[in-house]
Amino acid sequence: MADLDAILLGIRPGLTVETLGRHAVIRSKDATPAHSFESVFSDAGDRRLVELTTRDSFNPRLAEFLLDQLSAVNLAALDPNKIKVLRAIFPEPWLFEAIVLVPPAIAKRFEHESETLQRITYWALPAFDGEFADSADGSTFWHQLTRKDGWKSVVVNWNRSQKSQPVFDA
Repeated sequence: MADLDAILLGIRPGLTVETLGRHAVIRSKDATPAHSFESVFSDAGDRRLVELTTRDSFNPRLAEFLLDQLSAVNLAALDPNKIKVLRAIFPEPWLFEAIVLVPPAIAKRFEHESETLQRITYWALPAFDGEFADSADGSTFWHQLTRKDGWKSVVVNWNRSQKSQPVFDA
């Protein structure tokens, strides 16, 4: 991971190398007047990274759980043009039911920062049943994140609840 560490440390200020359970990670914390954003990057092998990102809701125990679940996933075997929805039983107090893995071509992380990281970074996020369909393409995934009808999924909020009706506040 040393070369990936160097790339990350070169483009994002304030990164720290930490351990979450058995996972060596690089952690990023950014604050704006309105929100705090935190990201964790983990080496997934084969020159691939997994990124977890939150807004105002980072929890190290949930991050560790997500990384534990993803450690057995062979990212190279996934379709690079489809998301992967993995069922999971989350620890309390989280009521999520799945982990969504978004391949680099769909996630488009690090646009305007690093072409290398943009090509190798998989975005992982907790989800509820029905938020995302396994094997959905990029336009379907991004539609869910940007919906205007009150049903959008604010995936960077790890404290969110499953929607039972439209919500227009996030």
